Amino acid sequence: MTRNKMYPNATLRPMPHHAASITGGLLGGFVERSRKIGISDTYQKLEASGSIGNFRLVTGERQGRHHGGPNNNEFVYKWMEACGHYAGRADAGVIEELLDQVTDLVIAAQDEDGYVNTYYQYPENAGEGRFDAENRFEFYNFGHLAQAGIATYRSTGNRKLLDAALRFADRIVKSYGAPGHLPYRLNRGPLHLKHEHPNHEMAFVELFRITGNRVYLNFAWQTLNEYGYWDQVENEGHAVQEILLACAAVDLYMEIGEPRMLETAVRLWEDMYLKKMYVTGGVGSRYVSESYGAAYELPNDRAYTETCAAVSNVFWCYRMLLATGEIRYADIMERVLYNGFLSGISLAGDRYLYQNPLQFRPGSGYLSPDADGQLEKSQETRWEWHQCPCCPPNVHRLLASLGEYLYTTDPDGIQVHLYTPSVLSVSLPGGETVRMEQTTRYPWDPEVCICVGLERSAAFALSVRIPHWCHGARIVVADGESLTLEHGGLYHRIKRTWSDGDELRLTLPLDVRLEQGHPYTYNTGRVAVCRGPLVYCLEQVDNPGVTIFDVHLPQEVPIEPRWESGLLDGVVSLTGWAVARAPNRWRTAPYVPYAPKNHVGGTRILINMIPYYAWANREPSPMTVWIPVE
Repeated sequence: MTRNKMYPNATLRPMPHHAASITGGLLGGFVERSRKIGISDTYQKLEASGSIGNFRLVTGERQGRHHGGPNNNEFVYKWMEACGHYAGRADAGVIEELLDQVTDLVIAAQDEDGYVNTYYQYPENAGEGRFDAENRFEFYNFGHLAQAGIATYRSTGNRKLLDAALRFADRIVKSYGAPGHLPYRLNRGPLHLKHEHPNHEMAFVELFRITGNRVYLNFAWQTLNEYGYWDQVENEGHAVQEILLACAAVDLYMEIGEPRMLETAVRLWEDMYLKKMYVTGGVGSRYVSESYGAAYELPNDRAYTETCAAVSNVFWCYRMLLATGEIRYADIMERVLYNGFLSGISLAGDRYLYQNPLQFRPGSGYLSPDADGQLEKSQETRWEWHQCPCCPPNVHRLLASLGEYLYTTDPDGIQVHLYTPSVLSVSLPGGETVRMEQTTRYPWDPEVCICVGLERSAAFALSVRIPHWCHGARIVVADGESLTLEHGGLYHRIKRTWSDGDELRLTLPLDVRLEQGHPYTYNTGRVAVCRGPLVYCLEQVDNPGVTIFDVHLPQEVPIEPRWESGLLDGVVSLTGWAVARAPNRWRTAPYVPYAPKNHVGGTRILINMIPYYAWANREPSPMTVWIPVE
């Protein structure tokens, strides 16, 4: 039974499952394509690749070799979680049928004691032993199995997959929760005893929230203690691992209230945000171990910025928002969503990027799915499937659950964090049921209208986020009261007695702005062009006749937005005058003394920019985010 009181130490409360749904707009388009195309397409590829077939090997339904390594089950479980979020809706259709089929298959492969990992259950690998010291991904895969079971249960009330996850959870606790067990460590260096990829910690907290069984909460606490998490001062390892561990720490804080849990998470989040995050919200700059680099180590063309790391960063920012109510976490959550995350999936919803660089030259090999890192010039920059297809189902599980990130509540009322066409139905602490509808063309247009639906008038506070980049936001309330906010970076709270049909109209000016590169990074003297939450880029295909790497922006030049319905499924492009500096001005000597003539002259050109998320959806083409300034 779901517990009545969850998140006791959080500042904000998440919405109940399915309380909010996205009904249109840019985000809604991606959600719709995920539901109609991405989910079924991913299922077919999981079948064709053998990932689902691995469970049939264990049950004896088929013969053959195991596909992939010990983490292979994660791809199936992530897909199942996406299905679980969509399940229970009137339009779920075939998604629920596929989910039921695969659920039965997973349960059939599960051992009597709850253990399931097809790699270690496969006879040829059985000699390695279950829970051996150097095994990997047993706990990690369990975490994704549990999240899939939880999503399905919360959407439909069906406990089959949840109960399977609970059996596995009890098996893990029995082996590793007792005194004297082998500790487990993050895989930051040499293998040491039982080393794991974090993920199970979040799952154990969620299982506690579902069951009320404190054993699960205690095990998550034990894990972070044994990792030595509270002593960590900076992000240093595999980006996804580090972030998922931080997510678990915040989840624990919201249940237990231990201050150092939140203190550590804040310290690490600030390290990420101030020193190790790209302007797109991408994290994890190194190809080696898919890891964070040193402070300000943010190369553009070699930016690893795995799509899974962007997904995890959204999870982290959302939890920090719940724990503290601070707007900076919502602002960065939005930045990651619209840029570093959406860039990971094609506009059609069926092709992907594993890496998301901020500069690209076709033929460089940096986007290649091949193990040797080679990419032919004729090859597409997006791939249909990867040798490690962790990103596609991860993208779809976030899109499937995206409605949960739009709104929260507190004892006084409702907070609006993201702007997109959506419908919310929620009960307030006083018992009133509010149906709220948001209509907008954001992030293309600045206007947002929120219409309140009530059976009878009710007093509560409605708080709207004014992003840090926004200046001159205008708010008009139902009775005509209006105000203008000079600066952003705050939640504007309107507490009043609302009546059925009342509207709040919000205008968030979407001025084009130039964000400077940090002087310690590779982007000194360069700017990123942004509009609202969107980061823009130059893609060669939009700028014929000039090499985009020769483009320099004048310090003061108007850059005009223009809606183009026929471009990239409809985008606001940016157009402005710039200067192309011919590369032959550079001398061939290894050291060139400074001379003004090296920095003057050039050709005046008109440039066209597109949102970063939409790049790599046409022919392979050079791309850059950061542009030198005159």
